[in-house]
Amino acid sequence: MSAEPSAQPTESSDSSFLLSVLTEIFTSPLHVALVGVITILIFKIFKPDRTPAAPRVVEEPSLPKMKKRDFTIEELKSFDGHVPGSRLLLAINGKVFDVTKGSKFYGPGEYR
Repeated sequence: MSAEPSAQPTESSDSSFLLSVLTEIFTSPLHVALVGVITILIFKIFKPDRTPAAPRVVEEPSLPKMKKRDFTIEELKSFDGHVPGSRLLLAINGKVFDVTKGSKFYGPGEYR
């Protein structure tokens, strides 16, 4: 009977392989720089974001669409946006536009 060598790897072969890989990486400045860059990229990819989420803007309930109609100047004065929850209408060259959605774009003003 002949004795067959065992096919199981030994600890010394595993540690020598690891040692040779580490020696190869850390003997070259280029390899060290690449390992550093890869480490930073992996950290940035997997780290949780700690920046606070942007505050959610609470949208006001939208008003139903207005039917097309003619307005007098006196009727348009009541839609100037000074009353909270009311519409803001703008008349230009005989056309009336509902600009309620953009009422907070410029903020409060002194125009009346």
